[in-house]
Amino acid sequence: MIETNQKRQMKNIFNNLVRTAIWIALFPLALTGCQTEKHMSEEWDGNEVRMRFAATRLSGETTSGDDARIGSLTGFRITENAIVEVMENLSVDDNGWCILKPAEKKGVIYFVANGSGAERLTEAGTLDDLLALELSGSEMTPEGVAMTGKMDLSLTENTEVGMKRSVARIDIDARSAGVEIKEILIDNVADRGMLWNEDTTPISAESAQNTERVFSFESPVSKEKQTVCYIYEQTNENLNVLIRADVEGAE
Repeated sequence: MIETNQKRQMKNIFNNLVRTAIWIALFPLALTGCQTEKHMSEEWDGNEVRMRFAATRLSGETTSGDDARIGSLTGFRITENAIVEVMENLSVDDNGWCILKPAEKKGVIYFVANGSGAERLTEAGTLDDLLALELSGSEMTPEGVAMTGKMDLSLTENTEVGMKRSVARIDIDARSAGVEIKEILIDNVADRGMLWNEDTTPISAESAQNTERVFSFESPVSKEKQTVCYIYEQTNENLNVLIRADVEGAE
């Protein structure tokens, strides 16, 4: 009987030691967690903004595909017509979400996506400079087509930024019975355009070099709708589109 009581006492002492050791081992972890949380809280200054970017057509409806891809994104924060902050290499996830941390929640952020074709983009110092920028070279770059958008930081309830393409897309629709498209010629196409079309007038072909583009199809296009190309937005009364096609066997 005495031996049984001694065993019980030893067992209780052992259990208490184990519980104490576990508590001592866990306490530093809990303390570390609190310190980490406090550190992150001190670093965050309350200016973090979460936005979702979505490419839109001219009609305002959402689009998808290559002409909606955001390969690169830069934000220019504007106050009183001056660029006071440039946010480069912004990261956008697969769903279009991006987290920004401007120095101040003040002003309007003008966004440029896929702007590698924009001339003197890094030299812009004012909003007027930004709106005057031109695009040249290939309309569809490895990043995607150039797009622009803006967000007023005072409108905290609005978290979606509509990105408008700086180019027009030309599609052909050969879904009508008996139609086969063999070749398309687009004449007097301006080789440059404005980066911003929402706040500016599209550049006139008179201030750009005119080119001719020919698209020949190895197999005639029929029974489908297909994108042919992208051209810069432009006011151009001399722009001509010629289509060579067979309609019910007659060219």
